[in-house]
Amino acid sequence: MFARSVVASPCFGGMRTSSLLSPSTSSKGAVSQLLFNCLRSVSSSSAAKKGISSTTTTTTTSSTINKHRHGRKETIRSVSSSSSSSEKGPRVIPAQTGPFFKKSPFSVIRNAATIDTLITDFNGTLFDASELHQQWASVMSEKLSEHCGEKCVDHLFKVVKFDPATGKADGEGMMAMRPWNDIYDTVAYELSRATGMKYADAALIVASWRGCVDHFVGHRPLADLQALFSQWKENGVEKFAITTAEDRAVVLKLLEENNVLDYVDIIVAGTDPIAPKPQIDNIRYIMRSLESLPESTLLIGDTKADMLLGRNGDIALRVGVLSGRGTVEQLQLYTDVFIETAEEVSGLLRGEINHNLIHVPHTFNSTTKSPFNPTK
Repeated sequence: MFARSVVASPCFGGMRTSSLLSPSTSSKGAVSQLLFNCLRSVSSSSAAKKGISSTTTTTTTSSTINKHRHGRKETIRSVSSSSSSSEKGPRVIPAQTGPFFKKSPFSVIRNAATIDTLITDFNGTLFDASELHQQWASVMSEKLSEHCGEKCVDHLFKVVKFDPATGKADGEGMMAMRPWNDIYDTVAYELSRATGMKYADAALIVASWRGCVDHFVGHRPLADLQALFSQWKENGVEKFAITTAEDRAVVLKLLEENNVLDYVDIIVAGTDPIAPKPQIDNIRYIMRSLESLPESTLLIGDTKADMLLGRNGDIALRVGVLSGRGTVEQLQLYTDVFIETAEEVSGLLRGEINHNLIHVPHTFNSTTKSPFNPTK
């Protein structure tokens, strides 16, 4: 009364046992149902290979497709418009990493009233740390030369990109962008490499050298910080964050001395157990802690690490300040606006546009009309 058979067809993906009949269905009805299911499966499979939906409408549709590539699940958005006989299928647009599409700097500045969050760098943006860097270089030069000679010292300065002749750190180098722990680890590695001692022993020696450098001195404010933060607050900024490679104790002390610690809602420092700039975890932590949106946030910094951090977080306006170590050539691929000092941010927050400061993306040349610069 009951019939079971082995079915092999593309509809079922191979050989398997399948019930064809049940007590309440006839043999003819079951076979018809089986053929219908088979044809529907083949039709859906063919449509999927062509990149189209099995049911096409004449209106715009939007759906989410889960696509697996190399074992990872990637979400893409499929958008199709009115279908016709000439259409080959829907356009596939990769999902955005952030909640919105990046607007042009002009659009953001014109709507500056929507900016309520400001993220700023520390050294090179609010403070000049040149004296500290020179003090560090002097101590390391003296201590390291005693163990492995001047050649070792020269190699260290090349690695961290510090120029002893000018006393300045390169804007793309470790000295300008990395936390002090990483820099001292590099010194220990250089000592171990040059002398042949174990790295653990070299690290202990370098730790004693660190005590010879006073990290609390050598910082010079680049503006009247109390007046600056007060002005930013009057311009509509409600939440402030500082992300820096400097040690937390140094940051807290200097902010308190300049009467701006109460303005700052969150600090991410180089000694914190959070991934340093430009890692995306850094900006995510800040945005989640402040409960802010990227499209209402402005970021200021002087190095590539700052600008890449802003790009990783889809920040609406990335402002490169030239008072620090970075140059226009180093930052131009990642920056929306250039300013000379942090004081000029107030003008941006008021919606004032200086066409000479708006950066034209590198994908456009002087003969191409840029959507970021209506004057071209």
